[in-house]
Amino acid sequence: MNTNLTDGEVLELSALCSALIDGAITDPERARLEAWLGASEAAREYYVRAMALSASLCDYANEMQAEAPDLSTKVVRPAAWQWTIGTLAAAAALVLAFWFGAKELRRAPATALVEVESEDTVARLSGAKDVQWLGEVAKTGDELHRGQRVEIAAGIAEITFDSGARVTVEGPAALELTSAWEATLHHGTLRANVPAEAIGFRISNPEVDVVDLGTEFSMVADAKGGTEVYVIEGSVEVAPRDAGGREPLVLREKQARRFARSGVSEVADRDQKLDRFIRKISLDRLTRPVSYVRWSFDETDGRVVRAEKLGAARGSFDLQLSGDGARVEGRWQGALEFDGTFGGRVAFPGIDQRRARTAAFWVQAPARPQLPGSGPLLAWPLHTRDPRAVEVGWNRNPNQGPLGALRTRVGRGNFVGSTPVRDGRWHHVAVVYLPKQKSEATAQIKHYIDGRLDTVTWKHGGKKSAGEFAEIAATSEDTLWIGQGLGEGAERFQGQLDELFIADRALTPHEIRYLMTHNAPAPTEMLAAE
Repeated sequence: MNTNLTDGEVLELSALCSALIDGAITDPERARLEAWLGASEAAREYYVRAMALSASLCDYANEMQAEAPDLSTKVVRPAAWQWTIGTLAAAAALVLAFWFGAKELRRAPATALVEVESEDTVARLSGAKDVQWLGEVAKTGDELHRGQRVEIAAGIAEITFDSGARVTVEGPAALELTSAWEATLHHGTLRANVPAEAIGFRISNPEVDVVDLGTEFSMVADAKGGTEVYVIEGSVEVAPRDAGGREPLVLREKQARRFARSGVSEVADRDQKLDRFIRKISLDRLTRPVSYVRWSFDETDGRVVRAEKLGAARGSFDLQLSGDGARVEGRWQGALEFDGTFGGRVAFPGIDQRRARTAAFWVQAPARPQLPGSGPLLAWPLHTRDPRAVEVGWNRNPNQGPLGALRTRVGRGNFVGSTPVRDGRWHHVAVVYLPKQKSEATAQIKHYIDGRLDTVTWKHGGKKSAGEFAEIAATSEDTLWIGQGLGEGAERFQGQLDELFIADRALTPHEIRYLMTHNAPAPTEMLAAE
């Protein structure tokens, strides 16, 4: 990780990070750290890991204190730089890091820590025009998998990645999907439109790697072995494969370079070629209908929270609470506060069916909850050959990822995110559940935190007892549990919940972003015009 840092630089960088975490950093030290992170990738990698470690240690200390509230005579305190300032200060450090180093922090999702599975989807074909396919044929709206090669002889194909990046390839072209954050252009012409939530998206090539810094850019990989990169708007970081340890280049709006084995050079007729890439293209798109059930928590009737149906959903969907929840100011008007002692249930026809769906909501959870109040936010049964359940909650195991990161359990599988969100602040969360086709025992889970696809840092299976299967089987198959786990005796959630939407299919990154920013489903006409 630190091959480009000397021992002295590592010591200095560690001291600067410690001062930042302690809140004792001076203006000259902050300026030094900002300049260093802007110039050195090795320093940025060290910084990101130091901040992540600090956040995890903060939450771990909080968990340990919550587990032993009666030990009051003597407290052994860890080193001050590690966690004495608590989770909120660590979160503040990360916010500051985003201010002067966002482009590097956002690179992290490009490297997954789990084994890849070819059945995992990472993108979908969102548009096409006069496409002549080579090899596997795809239809507009089809999900595309990790490792899949999209190859066309002619026409235009638009691919929207789960990260939110949108890539258009013009035939003849071949593009290989590496992950939701990365693709490889083998040959052909490509244009990438990368919104803010997908900053860090990467296009690789035998000649050059391009990392987006919030922009639109184009690449042309020709038959001569050269690759040209054009920046339409914003900026990109480009690293020639034969750079020999040199720092990457940053190309800004209207700039271009050609990369080949012979070296890096200017692009002939740059302006004329840029004009070609700027032109608007009309594509054929497929808009898929979606139904929502929504609980705004703005109005309640005693222990009943009324639901709103959007689309073809059938049923009343009113939430029946088992206790009196406080109505508090939420992210959008009112919210419901769960104190860890009660939850609720909803009669939800078809919730147990093994089909794609999305749960999206605003949540504010305390940074230091007692463990009895750290139960799931949502749970519902899945009636397959072996009864299973889906539970959405928090990670409480530091060996499986950051404490306080989102954790979704599906049967014996657990999916843990990389972003701690149990910090006393409002966060928008979307959980996309996708059953896999080859086995009813498996599923793919996608977490979106504040509109951005979160990296899964831990994915594993465990063992369940026959008694637990029996409990799931005995639970009403058409019940959604809110503010608790599955069943009346399950753990309860402590925190505030606002604007819960359940959609009957997997929402796209743009639909999730729209839901977060507008508190309403994206209009069909907008999706068709994208």
